[in-house]
Amino acid sequence: MEMWQNIRIGKVEDEELNEGVFLTWNDLCVSVSIGSKNIIEGVTGYARPSELLAVMGPSGSGKSTLLDALAGRLDFSTRQSGDILINGHKQKLSYGTSAYVTQDETLIATLTVKEAVYYSAQLQLPDSMSKSEKIQIAEQTIKDMGLQDAMNTRIGGFGNKGISGGEKRRLSICIEILTRPKLLFLDEPTSGLDSAASYYVMRGISRQRGGRTIIASIHQPSAEVFTLFHSLCILSSGRTVYFGPANAAIEFFRTNGFPCPLLQNPSDHFLKTINKDFDEDIEQGLAGRKPTEEVVDFLINSYKSSEEYHKVQNQVAEICQQGGEILEKRSHANFITQSLVLTKRSSVNMFRDLGYYWMRSVSYVILALGLGTIYYNVDLSYRSIEERGLMVAFVVSFMTFMTVGGFPSFVEDMKVFQRENLNGHYGSSAFVIGNTVSSMPYLLLISLVPGSIAYFLTGFQPGFEHFVYFALVLFISMMIVESLMTNVAAIVPNFLMGIVVGAGIQGLMILSGGFFQIPNELPKIIWKYPLYYISFHRYAYQGMFKNEFEGLFFTDNVNVTISGEDVLREKWQVEMGYSKWVDLAILVVILILYRMVFFLIVKTNEKFVHARKTSTSVLSKKSRQIMAKSLPASPLHRLFNSLCIPQSQRKHKKMALAVATAGGNKGGSALPNSCLQAPKSSPLQKPIFFSSFPKITTPSNSIIKPRIKPISAVQSPPSTTAKTAQNLLNSELLLQNPEGKWSLESWKSKPASQLPEYPDKVKLESVLDTLSTYPPIVFAGEARNLEEKLGEAALGNAFLLQGGDCAESFKEFSANNIRDTFRVILQMGVVLMFGGQMPVIKVGRMAGQFAKPRSDPFEEKDGVKLPSYRGDNVNGDTFDEKSRIPDPHRMIRAYTQSVATLNLLRAFATGGYAAMQRVNEWNLDFTDRSEQGDRYRELAHRVDETMGFMTAAGLTVDHPIMTTTDFWTSHECLLLPYEQALTREDSTSGLYYDCSAHMIWVGERTRQLDGAHVEFLRGIANPLGIKVSHKMDPNELVKLIDILNPQNRPGRITVIARMGADNMRVKLPHLIRAVRGAGQIVTWVSDPMHGNTTKAPCGLKTRSFDSIRAEVRAFFDVHDQEGSYPGGVHLEMTGQNVTECVGGSRTITYNDLSSRYHTHCDPRLNASQALELAFIIAERLRKRRLGPKFGF
Repeated sequence: MEMWQNIRIGKVEDEELNEGVFLTWNDLCVSVSIGSKNIIEGVTGYARPSELLAVMGPSGSGKSTLLDALAGRLDFSTRQSGDILINGHKQKLSYGTSAYVTQDETLIATLTVKEAVYYSAQLQLPDSMSKSEKIQIAEQTIKDMGLQDAMNTRIGGFGNKGISGGEKRRLSICIEILTRPKLLFLDEPTSGLDSAASYYVMRGISRQRGGRTIIASIHQPSAEVFTLFHSLCILSSGRTVYFGPANAAIEFFRTNGFPCPLLQNPSDHFLKTINKDFDEDIEQGLAGRKPTEEVVDFLINSYKSSEEYHKVQNQVAEICQQGGEILEKRSHANFITQSLVLTKRSSVNMFRDLGYYWMRSVSYVILALGLGTIYYNVDLSYRSIEERGLMVAFVVSFMTFMTVGGFPSFVEDMKVFQRENLNGHYGSSAFVIGNTVSSMPYLLLISLVPGSIAYFLTGFQPGFEHFVYFALVLFISMMIVESLMTNVAAIVPNFLMGIVVGAGIQGLMILSGGFFQIPNELPKIIWKYPLYYISFHRYAYQGMFKNEFEGLFFTDNVNVTISGEDVLREKWQVEMGYSKWVDLAILVVILILYRMVFFLIVKTNEKFVHARKTSTSVLSKKSRQIMAKSLPASPLHRLFNSLCIPQSQRKHKKMALAVATAGGNKGGSALPNSCLQAPKSSPLQKPIFFSSFPKITTPSNSIIKPRIKPISAVQSPPSTTAKTAQNLLNSELLLQNPEGKWSLESWKSKPASQLPEYPDKVKLESVLDTLSTYPPIVFAGEARNLEEKLGEAALGNAFLLQGGDCAESFKEFSANNIRDTFRVILQMGVVLMFGGQMPVIKVGRMAGQFAKPRSDPFEEKDGVKLPSYRGDNVNGDTFDEKSRIPDPHRMIRAYTQSVATLNLLRAFATGGYAAMQRVNEWNLDFTDRSEQGDRYRELAHRVDETMGFMTAAGLTVDHPIMTTTDFWTSHECLLLPYEQALTREDSTSGLYYDCSAHMIWVGERTRQLDGAHVEFLRGIANPLGIKVSHKMDPNELVKLIDILNPQNRPGRITVIARMGADNMRVKLPHLIRAVRGAGQIVTWVSDPMHGNTTKAPCGLKTRSFDSIRAEVRAFFDVHDQEGSYPGGVHLEMTGQNVTECVGGSRTITYNDLSSRYHTHCDPRLNASQALELAFIIAERLRKRRLGPKFGF
């Protein structure tokens, strides 16, 4: 039996994986038929099982053309020479043995991820498999690509938010690997994605390589993505600059005089060195600067004379000699099954897509009501003859013309079909049947409902037979117009041009149909012969006229009666030699002919659809000039080739010097060692970039032979990073089936600290039961969005501003206090955004920051010893016995205040208060008269000028990004009973979220590895913070991160360092190096407040602004030193004019403290001090952004 016997559990058996595909190509050339220019010239290489080969190069280098040539997808107008062998044989790639993922996500937006994969499984997998087996394979494939959290989320598209771009790309891959192909091609899988999404896509691809040969073209990978490649092929103008192990490419460039500069992504360095588009001179060691053209020729010649080139030649020869099995085509579902599945899938899409039929249905009802009210209850006078004719013409012409509105949906259907058909999922016949049958119920409904409204309001000829005929003609006519538009969609793949063409054809048919000009008066050339006889409107008009006028008699004012038959013959010139049913039959025949034409067009496009792949974007400059004139997409497209919108340019991808991942150096938000190459390395030195990476290739005297698992790092002593990768994988498996299974109650079996003792247990349980029934304060989707943003901060693409009260109180709860703190955060956000030129993630210590950890469970004053004050949600701050007794009802009040606070914050954030146009209005009165107030006014003036320029240039300034802001809440996870009561299971992902805040953190006193707080946090999906001081052991931090984030998701963990300036410089580097060495991704944040608390001579706790500023500077200095990313700051601050921290430009002295000292716990920065600190941080961000070339 075939492979399907081995796939029933959703994974291919090991024996099958060992029989992988070895793909070789030797002296491969591709050229345009009418010209002599080679798009690919003399390329040789190989791809092996269980490895990922990346094809890199600048735009126009031939990456996609090489991929198309290897996959057998080249256009017929190109010529190919050279050998492409599969397991040493010349053979075609058959269905099920290979898959090709394009860079365009042609997916059905209305389906969920699970539905998209399941429908595809039904189409691709054979009928010999049961439904449950297909579902199991689909679900396993979804999990393999890391999409289980999005299984029930709709894909989304224009106007409908759905899964992210990275998830769409993974879904496209997911659909293509359902058949477990042995060979997988991917064209630009990271195109248009940010660095984090690109990494997740490529990591998902890399995990699918077990026994599978993967070849991916990729334009500009981040350093993090680069570490996932085993082999690398670098092209320039269709020629090979380098082919060999990915981790040896930087050495190749260095030995040839082009070392990777300090702090630069090697991928960027490679592409910059060989990109000839800009014709710049490149520095070549001591030889001086050379033109790019010379540099590329030099590197190509160096490669051909290198040892790597001879290794490639030997490897290709060895693989060809060994030979291997011939790949056999696999079976898929039969024609009937495919037709039924496509019908069902299309029906679901039509039902969910409002623009497909429902919006048109509403338009039809409005038109029917309009027709019925204008021509209400028409009588049988002479005048009614004209009115009845006009009503028939309106129904046949304009109500059917509305079908043109469905054209965009038809185009999307064609795109999905072309992708799936090209990959062999199903044939043209099944598609045409599914498309036709699925639309019939909706068109029939439109015919009956709006049709009956128009029919009975206007007073068309009564009788059931007459109404049925009326509805049938309307139904068939709309089917014909829809068939016409599907034909146009198959030929003109462009919304605007397609509607113009379809509407034009419709207009010609309406004009020649015999109503606007009676048949005998039509010009014989063109209009009568042939248009009158081929226009379906002629038969629709005639049938409707016969249905309406036959049997009626019309009377004028002097009682002269005219029969309906006379009207038909004389006025409308209807052919009376046959009945109306013959006209209906002719309409049915026209419908069948239109559908047959649609089938023929689709079938023809099957042969020529490859032409769309050889686009001018992958060709060199000279090739583009040739191809622009010679390569239409297919014969049916030639007529419209010059009219359609040209292919859009590919988006420039973000260059992120991100941390390397499992299999590389994935240090938490630290720059990888890949970018820390020694500037003056000896020729004998290995560059630091790959010094710690596992060797992917074999020694020079060892050649991999087919039919055995490829030799790799597995056969050599595993490096630290290789172990790290395995540890991460083991951690993920542990998470799926942990030894100690997590539950909402599991924390109670662990030792807990900082939890109050409630004397009334019954009251406590009652309060917790009540809280568990209350609505969530925040929502899971909001927390997921925050994690995504924090992931950007981990990669240096955003900055976290986390600020708010030390501890919220019931007494100071007021709208004014909330507003003042919020607008200080807005001001700081603007300052930081201008300085860093990057998004600022605004997170408040608000709407839940009540509980406080205490060093001592008791306080003593004047010989009286009472329990410590633990925050207003636990007990009162008044120093008496009654206030200090923990009261469970305070949790209810804390919940209520949190909800009210967040409601007000949401109103401020989205109701216009946070609009950039109001940037001048955020200043507080007492900060306005200060140095930082002046600086802020100057900055606000610049913002106003920018807004004015945008308005003058016609750019919209009322977009939500300009009028609203994202704002999240956070607090310390301390009072576990409260946190558990507000934890909910997310209905979309099945994960648990603590819905008391978007982000929660664990503090110094509660982060014990075996403690209750860590146990609770490891099971919830919120973004988490970890407070660390100088006491934190680096190994313990690594273990803690591994417990809380075994899947190593960027944005999941934020490490908040609170050490004091001196300790920051000594201790933080060790933590960064430990986290980086473990391959963990975290966001590094500075908390300059808690490590600088002192006691003033007057006895009040305070913090020195100078010490706070010094710690912030130390934080940035350490990250500059370590090549890592300073991801944010965490501040205790308020919008009130308090005097709690000493220093700042408006100097607060010890003597000033008591004047406005309002804090219940720890001292806070006032608005003026917070804004001053923001300018200091912004300056450091600006220096990092501008870099050494500006002298910083």
